[in-house]
Amino acid sequence: MLESFGFASFLRQKTGGQAFPQMIFSHWAPLAGNPLEAGSPAYTQVLAVRERKGLKGGLPVLGDYYDKL
Repeated sequence: MLESFGFASFLRQKTGGQAFPQMIFSHWAPLAGNPLEAGSPAYTQVLAVRERKGLKGGLPVLGDYYDKL
């Protein structure tokens, strides 16, 4: 899905505005493994998304959200 961003403008640029893509979402596919277990494909994907969004590395723990007051 991320690879499709910018595709429409690229296609219009290369065809002089003659072509317009029509993209249809096909399906979701579950990732294998546990997203909380280091080394699993799901965990790797979670870390990649967190990096892309500029969040700190690693998964948050309870202490990150627990109100100490």
